[in-house]
Amino acid sequence: MYDFITIDFEIANKNMDSACSIGITAVKDCEIIKKEYFLINPPTPEFDIKNTNIHGITYDMVKNEYSFADIWNNIKDYFEHSCFVVAHNAQFDMSVLRCCLDRYSIPLTDFDYIDSINIIRRESDSSLSSYNLESSAAYFSVDIGTHHNALDDSTTVANILIQILKNHDIVHFQDLCKHYQQYVHQFSKLNVNRTFYTKFQTKYSDNTIAMQELKSYAASIISDGEVDIQEIMDLSDWISNHPDLAGYYPFDKISELCDSIFEDNIISDDEREQMLFLLKQFVNPMEAGCCNCNIIFSEKIFVLSGDFTSGSKKEVEAKIAEKGGICKSGVTKKTDYLIVGGAGSDNWKFGNYGAKVSKALEMQENGHPIVILKESDLMQCFE
Repeated sequence: MYDFITIDFEIANKNMDSACSIGITAVKDCEIIKKEYFLINPPTPEFDIKNTNIHGITYDMVKNEYSFADIWNNIKDYFEHSCFVVAHNAQFDMSVLRCCLDRYSIPLTDFDYIDSINIIRRESDSSLSSYNLESSAAYFSVDIGTHHNALDDSTTVANILIQILKNHDIVHFQDLCKHYQQYVHQFSKLNVNRTFYTKFQTKYSDNTIAMQELKSYAASIISDGEVDIQEIMDLSDWISNHPDLAGYYPFDKISELCDSIFEDNIISDDEREQMLFLLKQFVNPMEAGCCNCNIIFSEKIFVLSGDFTSGSKKEVEAKIAEKGGICKSGVTKKTDYLIVGGAGSDNWKFGNYGAKVSKALEMQENGHPIVILKESDLMQCFE
């Protein structure tokens, strides 16, 4: 039984089931005792050039390698015989793992996992300006090797955690988790991301990238359907270290709720539910904010946001008009429905939901009966 393993995936394209490499590092008694690396032949030969520029892997390098389904037989024991699975920005790596398992209909292997970012944040007393792997490795004087080589990255995470264990004269990772009252997540309760967009695809502002980090952090917190006081403390620390995000939805709301909770250092059931709903709404506003309802078209005001998969916005607007609906360009108090395109938009894929969705969510909170719907909900009415 390993004390913990660290894992890292690299993917070929935006689809999370396109794993093209995996690195695994196993640790016991504060020492690395085993490391493995596999190149993976993904389900399709599609390699995004921007992904290849990051990790250096091409289709020619993996076309003769085994698929994830074949490799799983060689690595599943790591997940079944480890106390904990750890990854840096675990939401990403756990989503890749889950999507690969789903892709090949491999039965779910449940295990406990932890995001190393949360431990590093606590150990560094939130003094780092960024918790990416390069900054974290530099802070703990750990050699990162070749960044974005999956084995080097998993080994770097393992060495950082070993350094933290030694800092506290602790041998077993489980004891470190207790020391920091680290919340443990269950893989079976993961809130899965099916696609991934990196900041390398387009030049985004620092605040937009920070909102992406907050979105990933929120997804990690709500993955088990619960929120505890330690998670709120860590979230509050993150919020206080990113004051430039004031004015971005839902930064202010999260900050206000954290302040309210820490007035008495007790999280009530009502506050717990408020925080859970707020984070769910942030991670997926359509799932949290919309309802399955019969859409009324006649003389109702519709606003479209994002990119649509069923046709251009003009084509969708024409369908709405045929049923008596009225399409407008901006969200106002007169808006009845906000329809979010199935292809989304660059803004809200990065956690910054843009003016339309943000305004609609805030209007809902203020009691305005605007309904936020997915494109698929709207299209059902035209079938």
